[in-house]
Amino acid sequence: MKASLHPKVAYELQERCGKRAEEVFKGTYSYAVTYECHYNMKLNKCIMLIVTPGYKSLVDVNEHQEYGTIFYDHGRIEGRECKSVEECNSFVKKMMTE
Repeated sequence: MKASLHPKVAYELQERCGKRAEEVFKGTYSYAVTYECHYNMKLNKCIMLIVTPGYKSLVDVNEHQEYGTIFYDHGRIEGRECKSVEECNSFVKKMMTE
């Protein structure tokens, strides 16, 4: 079991994630409407959800790895089709809250 981080360390990681996500969004995903980011403590990664008019994309900010894309009627997460959009959205929620 992973020990929890001191609140100050957790805050600093989230702050760095936010700044890095903003840089990457402006430099790479400026075509998108908006984004939100989250430092995933369990994975030790900065995750960004990019929102465009037609789809949402979940990416690792530092490695530029895409975890998945969700369209309004289907989605693909980690290389496999979701059974439903709700399944994809559940994965996104988990990644953005851990």
